[in-house]
Amino acid sequence: MNIKHRTSIILVSIAIAWIFDQLFFEKTPGISYLILVVIFLAGLVWTAWREKVKPAIPTLILMAIVLFFAIMTCIREQPFLTFVNYMLSIAGMGLLLVTYENGLWAQYSLSDYFMGALRLIGSAFSNPVRFLSRKVSAEKEGESRPNNKTSFWTVLIGILIAIPVVAALTGLLVSADPIFSKKVDDFFRLFSIEKWGEYLFRGCYILVLAYLIIGMILHAI
Repeated sequence: MNIKHRTSIILVSIAIAWIFDQLFFEKTPGISYLILVVIFLAGLVWTAWREKVKPAIPTLILMAIVLFFAIMTCIREQPFLTFVNYMLSIAGMGLLLVTYENGLWAQYSLSDYFMGALRLIGSAFSNPVRFLSRKVSAEKEGESRPNNKTSFWTVLIGILIAIPVVAALTGLLVSADPIFSKKVDDFFRLFSIEKWGEYLFRGCYILVLAYLIIGMILHAI
C-alpha cells in the first residue's frame, strides 16, 4: 500500500462523512442522495488522480450508469422504482470501488461479484488500520518538522489577535442590525448543553463513516 498523499485521503473521507451527516441527519432523502453520490465520485476520482491511478474506460461508463440511477431517484415517484434505483446506484458504486483501475466489471461472473463485495467489506474495515499505523510509524521514524511548528504558532498568534477584532465588529453589527442579532443568537444556541449529546453521537458516527470510506478508497486505488 504505497500511498503518497495520506492526508488528502483522510481529509476527503472526513469531508464526505460530514456532508453525509449534513444531508441526511433527521432529513428526508431527495436530491441530497444525488449530491452525495456526485461528491463521493468526485472525491474518489480526485484522490486516485493524486495517486496517479487512472480509471479504465469501462469504469467511466460505470460512473455514468451510477449517476443515471442516482438521478432517477430524484425523478421517479413510485416507491418501488425509487428503491430499485437506490439499490442499483449503491451496487454500482460498490462495483466501481472493486474494479476502478482495471474496469473488468462487465466480465465478472456472479461469484466474482460476490467475492468482490466480500473483499470490499473486508478492506473497509482492515485497510484503515494498516494505513493509519504506517502513517504513525513513518512519523516516529523520522522527520522532525520545525517549520510546521513555527507555522502552527504563527497561525495560533494570528487567531488570538483576530478574536477581539471579530468580537468588536460582531458587537457593532448586533447593536445595529436586529436580523444579524437574531442570527448570532441562533449560532450560540448551537453550543447549548442540550445539544452536546447529539453532537457527540453525530461526531462518533462521522468518524466511523470516515474510517470506512478511507478503507473503500484505498481498496479502489
